Amino acid sequence: MNYLSHYYVADCPSNANYTFGLLLPDFVRKQTAKFRLPNEKIPTLSANSQLFHQGVLCHYKADELFHQSDFFKKHLANIQQVWKSCEFEQLHKYKFFLAHVLLEMMLDRLLLQTKPTVCKRFYQHLANIEKKEYNKYVSAMRLSKGVAEKVFFDYEQFIKKRYLMKYLDKEKLINGLNYVYERVTHLNISYKDKCELISSLVYIEEAMQADYQKLYFDLKNELSIFFMTNF
Repeated sequence: MNYLSHYYVADCPSNANYTFGLLLPDFVRKQTAKFRLPNEKIPTLSANSQLFHQGVLCHYKADELFHQSDFFKKHLANIQQVWKSCEFEQLHKYKFFLAHVLLEMMLDRLLLQTKPTVCKRFYQHLANIEKKEYNKYVSAMRLSKGVAEKVFFDYEQFIKKRYLMKYLDKEKLINGLNYVYERVTHLNISYKDKCELISSLVYIEEAMQADYQKLYFDLKNELSIFFMTNF
């Protein structure tokens, strides 16, 4: 799932360390494919580092539940079906990957439209990270200092520029999708294909509106059960 959805299904935690932990697996993966934060409890961590790590574990569990859900399978297939009617100029490779990323971005867009205060609280809570506590956690995880610094810089830019708010604009959302596509595949989406993607959002969003709230309800419940039995 994308950033805001991770925050929402974790029941909008007010602790900054926990909230940042929800994002850390994606922030680290963006910087290096050679390192992955551990997906297991680590009892020896300090209290503040435990909060970071609980957010990390919640991220992994939420992604697992989401990717196993009927919602994910149904709407990933729907996006690909909608795109069969599009007259793409160049966009022929990695469309499965692109559909996956777009589905997650669209969920954040729906949250922004229907629950705008969630995003406001998300950024407010996230802005309170103490770097010394972050450094203690990533040091305990044995993340290299260079990668850790890049991750924290990305965090600062994320707070400053508030990228998620741009999802409310369809053109900016597709530009964000192109950024991810280009970074991962080293390919670029042409202007004509961006226009086709923007047009397709109407049908994709309409289909998702019917059952995305049930998805969130189910994920919240399952995560609540997971943490009651594991922490």
